[in-house]
Amino acid sequence: AGENPGGSPPQPGSAKGTLSEPARGILRQAGNIDPNPNYKIAQDIANRITEALNEATEADTKWAPQVRKLKADDDLVVSDGDWADAGKDMEGVRGAGQHYLDSLPQPPKDGSPQANADWWKGLDADQQAAWLSLRPDAVGAIDGLPATVRDEANRAVFDEKRGTYQMTLNGIPKPPANEWTWITAGMYPSKVHTDEWMQWDKKYGDQYRHLQSSLKGMESIQKRFDATGQNNLPEAYLLGFSPEGNGRAIVANGNPDTAAHQAVYVPGTTSNLSSIGGDIGRMENVWRTATDAADGKPVSTITWLGYDAPQDIVKDSPFSHYANDGAPAFNRFMDGLDASHTGDSDPHR
Repeated sequence: AGENPGGSPPQPGSAKGTLSEPARGILRQAGNIDPNPNYKIAQDIANRITEALNEATEADTKWAPQVRKLKADDDLVVSDGDWADAGKDMEGVRGAGQHYLDSLPQPPKDGSPQANADWWKGLDADQQAAWLSLRPDAVGAIDGLPATVRDEANRAVFDEKRGTYQMTLNGIPKPPANEWTWITAGMYPSKVHTDEWMQWDKKYGDQYRHLQSSLKGMESIQKRFDATGQNNLPEAYLLGFSPEGNGRAIVANGNPDTAAHQAVYVPGTTSNLSSIGGDIGRMENVWRTATDAADGKPVSTITWLGYDAPQDIVKDSPFSHYANDGAPAFNRFMDGLDASHTGDSDPHR
């Protein structure tokens, strides 16, 4: 308590924190008359420590059971199994955190990209981190959010899905080596599938082909990630991703939010996730050519496979419903580019 000129030095004392507001009021009154000038300061510190311990206890009660489930290999290799396991772990964590997530400001229902952008800007840093951690699949799909945010969210989904798909594929029996045989029907021999292969195909065929084609597309996306910096290629941004069905992938060369020039390419007939590598490569070439002509201003070129493209020239491409069904999603994406852009003026697109 220091010295007390002209009198006895105040005796040292103690302070005990409390969460009760009535008790805090009484202690504040006591502090006003206590001869020790540091008593009131000590009481405030004790209360803050009590608040911190209470928050820590609540967090521990809420999260510790889930954290104890998060067991990792004791090696330095992040394998497909690790990513698949991480995906399962996150499902448990998301379940435990759902009540907390429900308490946060929710994205506007059927909101415009601009409304989505305003919602995200209105969240504080902790709330944004919670949404990214607990619902990266939702955050990555919301048009109007910053490209860096969508990229972070979609890469988490990408890594989890890639690991899960690879582990699932590894667990499926490979197709029989003797796929074909010959039979004689009438005067001419015919080439047909073997009974063994037909049994395998009936049980595993569709799933096996979906997993293989999806993983092929994911490998192409990963190659684009790994190519950043090679031949001056800019950072890649994964603005959308899903392996379901024919697959979805939206990949940008360069950050569209800061680009003065943008180009958006929509692949057409026969396009799906498995063939995304060629579409990404086309927009890499566009990025190089546009950058050479951009007088030093930043360029972003985007491959937008955000719809179900026709898969067959003859059977599918004559019908317009593929374009009509995809148009609303494409329009939202384009409006989202406007909502998230941070340049001084609208980009040339």
